[in-house]
Amino acid sequence: MRITCAMLGIVLSGLGCSSSEVIQSSGCESCHRPADQEGGLETPHPMAAIACVDCHGGDANQSSVGAAHVPNPTGGDLRNLAWAQLVATDPAYRRFVNPSDPSAAAQSCGTGSTCHQAIVEQVARSVHTTGAGLINVSRIIQGLEAQPTYAFTAATDPNPGTGVRNQYPSLDVLPAAPAVTPASSLSDFVAHSFSKACSGCHLGAYGAVGPGRSQQLIPNGCAACHVPYAKDALGTSADPTVNRTEAGHPLRHSIEKVVKDEQCGACHYRSQRIGTQFRGLREITEADRERGTEHLALTTEELHGRPAGSYVIDDDTRDTLDTTPPDVHHERGLGCVDCHFGADVHGDGHLAGTAGGVQGIECSDCHGTFERELQPVDGQFRTSGGAVLARLRKETDGRFLLRGALDGLDHPVTQITQLRRTPLVTNAHSEARHGDLECYSCHTAWMQNFYLSERILDLRVMEKSSADGEITPGSVSEVHWVVGLENVHLGINGDGKVGTFLFDNTFPSVIVPCDPRTEPVGCESTPTQPIFGKKVIDRALSRTPAGLLSLGYYPSFAHTVGGRGKIQPCERCHPRQYEVEPQRPAAAFGLGSGKWSWTVHDQNSSVDLTRVVDNLGVPLVPFPRPGTKPVPPEVVRAALDYEVILPLR
Repeated sequence: MRITCAMLGIVLSGLGCSSSEVIQSSGCESCHRPADQEGGLETPHPMAAIACVDCHGGDANQSSVGAAHVPNPTGGDLRNLAWAQLVATDPAYRRFVNPSDPSAAAQSCGTGSTCHQAIVEQVARSVHTTGAGLINVSRIIQGLEAQPTYAFTAATDPNPGTGVRNQYPSLDVLPAAPAVTPASSLSDFVAHSFSKACSGCHLGAYGAVGPGRSQQLIPNGCAACHVPYAKDALGTSADPTVNRTEAGHPLRHSIEKVVKDEQCGACHYRSQRIGTQFRGLREITEADRERGTEHLALTTEELHGRPAGSYVIDDDTRDTLDTTPPDVHHERGLGCVDCHFGADVHGDGHLAGTAGGVQGIECSDCHGTFERELQPVDGQFRTSGGAVLARLRKETDGRFLLRGALDGLDHPVTQITQLRRTPLVTNAHSEARHGDLECYSCHTAWMQNFYLSERILDLRVMEKSSADGEITPGSVSEVHWVVGLENVHLGINGDGKVGTFLFDNTFPSVIVPCDPRTEPVGCESTPTQPIFGKKVIDRALSRTPAGLLSLGYYPSFAHTVGGRGKIQPCERCHPRQYEVEPQRPAAAFGLGSGKWSWTVHDQNSSVDLTRVVDNLGVPLVPFPRPGTKPVPPEVVRAALDYEVILPLR
C-alpha cells in the first residue's frame, strides 16, 4: 500500500524523525505514521496513489534518515532566504521542503500532462508569481519607469499578442536595489524603499522580511493558497515529528482545492486592502489617534502581523450606523473563491504587465443586466473570461442559486431584471443612462483613499532586502496622515468602462544619522530609537520625467459591495438641487475637492491631493495601468449638468 505523504516538507524546519536514526522497513511512514501510534501524518491527496517521494523526492528505501532525506545545503531555514538566495539554492532541497515551490511544481504537481501541468505553466506567468502589479504600478507613479517593464523573475510569453489586454511578450528581472547614502538622490531612495518594502509578496518567495510582514509565516508556490495555515502558523498535524511550538507549519498535512478567505487575506491585506475591506475593516490612521480612539471599535488581537488595535471595525460605537460595513457577499457567507477562480487566480498563460485587466468575472456574470436575465451558453453559465460557473444554476421556478464553495449552501442570486422598476431604479440601471459604468461604481459602499501616506526610509537601521538578501542601511515604515472615506473617485479602467479608482498617494521621507553636537537643528532621538537622526527629506512630492505629479491614482474595486441602503447616492456624481458644495460632485471625477493640499518640495506652490486632471481633462498625474485614463471631459460635463431634485420633506 502506498501512503500519500505529499506536502510533508512544508513544515519548513525541524524536519526528520525526532528520535529514530533508522527508518524501518515501511519507509517514510515508519517515522511520520508509526505503526505503534494511533493516527499520524494526514493523507493530503486521497484522489491519487502518490507516494511521499513522488512529491518530495528523497529515497524511501534508505535505512537512515540522513540518506532518505535530501540534505539541507543552507544549514538554515528557507524562510530566512530572499528571492535571489532561494533561486540559488539546490532545487532538490527546495522540492523536499515544499513540493509546490516554483522550482519544483512542474515535477511534483505537474508531472507532464497527467496532473496539473497546464495550471503550473499558467501560474508561472501569472501576476501572483511575477509580482508585476506591485512592481510596475508603484515605479511608474514615482517616475522610475514609463511603462510596465519588470517582474521578480524574468518571464517570457510563448504566445505574445494572443491575450485579451495588458499583455507583454517579456518582462525583465527587477534590478537590485541601489545602495544609498545620505547624499543619494530621491529616485535612489525610492527604488531602495520599494525593494525592501514590496519585494516579498509573490509566489516565488516565502514572504517579506521585517516587522509586521505576516506573509513570512506561509510557504511559497501552490501551497501559499492550497495548504491551510493558522494565523500563528502553528501546526496541529498528527505527524509525531512536527514541532507544534514552532511557527511555520501548516495547520495539517493536507491540500485543499477550495481556498479559504484566510489564505487570500494573508497577502491581500496590503496594496489595495481588498482583503480587509471585504470584512469591513479599515486601517487606523494618525488622525484617528489624534482625535482619540475611545469611541472606535478596534480589532482586539494581532492581525496580519500588526498588533491589536491596528484596524477599525466601527467608527462610532455610540450609534447604530456602520460607515465601513462588510461586503454584502461576505455578510451572506460567500468567499473570495466564489467569484475568483480559474484564470483569475492561476492566470491565463499570458504575461501581464500589471494586475489590471487580468480578472475575468463581472457582476453581470451572475446578476445579469437590467435588460435581460442571465443566459446560459451551451447549457452552462460562464464568466466574461470564459470560465464555467459550475455552482450557479437556474431552478424550474426561475430562481438563480449559487452553491457556496465555502459553506456548501445555496445562496439566492438576484437578477437585476427582478428589481421593482421605479423611475429611480430605471434611471440608475438602464443601458441608456449608465451603460458605460461598472456596477460597483455605485454599489461600492465605501472606500479607504490614502491621500497622504508617508513612507519612511530610516538609514539608522539595518534591514535585509526580500529581493536579494543584502543587509544594508535603510528600514522602511509607513504612516498614514490623511485618509478619507467620504469620496468615491472614478476613471476609465482597462475595460474601457467608468469604474472606481483609488488614491494611493505615497510621499517618501528619509532619516539619516546625525551628530547633535555639530547638527543641533532637527537632530533628535526617541526612547525607541536612541541613535540620533534627522529628516533630510520630509514627505517629498516629486514629478515624473514627463512632469506629472507622483500621485497614485489607479483602478481599484474595493470589494465593499453594498446592498439596498448602502449604495452611493446619485448626488455623489451629480449636483444636488440647491448645491452648497460645488466641488463635491466634481471630486468624484478627479477635479479635486479643495479639502486637502500639500506643498511641492521644490516649488513655492501647493497641490490638491484629490486632483488628477485640469479643467480641460488633461492628466496631472500618471495613469500607471495601460489603457486607463480620466473620465472624458464631455462625460464629466454631462454628469455635472444633471441636477438631482431633492424630495420635499
